[in-house]
Amino acid sequence: MNNHPQDNEEAPSSFSDLSRQVTASATTITGTVVVVDRVHQNTPFSPEKNEPGTVKKASDRPTFDLEPITIGEALETTAISVADKPVDSNDAAAIQAAERRATGGVEDRRCGRLGATAQAAASFNARAAQDVTKITIFDVLSDAASKLSQDKAVTSEDAEEVRGAELRSRPEAFAMPGGVADTMAKAARVNIQDDTA
Repeated sequence: MNNHPQDNEEAPSSFSDLSRQVTASATTITGTVVVVDRVHQNTPFSPEKNEPGTVKKASDRPTFDLEPITIGEALETTAISVADKPVDSNDAAAIQAAERRATGGVEDRRCGRLGATAQAAASFNARAAQDVTKITIFDVLSDAASKLSQDKAVTSEDAEEVRGAELRSRPEAFAMPGGVADTMAKAARVNIQDDTA
């Protein structure tokens, strides 16, 4: 018999008891479901036990200081959202605009220069014969945050400039769902909501 510290604690008698003690909320950001679990106080799984009859005030609950979403993180989200999409000139323009906004226009030759890489990928893809050989969004934007010499939180101004760059030569008047401009806009909205919460 294993003697674990939790063996002395009362465990839920069924899954339904456990499900009353744990709640989950989910939100969808750019097609990716993000689940947040919360374990309620007074459960055998909670590290802190309340004495019977004690009342916890809302101010006693732990708070989380969430960092705003950065441009690099938004680009990495795009890499996941539309991973297999071949890079085109609209994507390259949006990536270049995002990099300019993140770095304040400062070029750092030691980094991979994300915008230049995206432009080279778009040029290559325009000449490539088959999708199999094309360079994808994932190829360019995976690990984007580490490829930027500087990074900053996404603002609505950043999102608008990136959207303008992506749409400049696109015949459709909307940003590609899950693409750079769309993801930046969603990140800016999340950051604004976090600031007001």
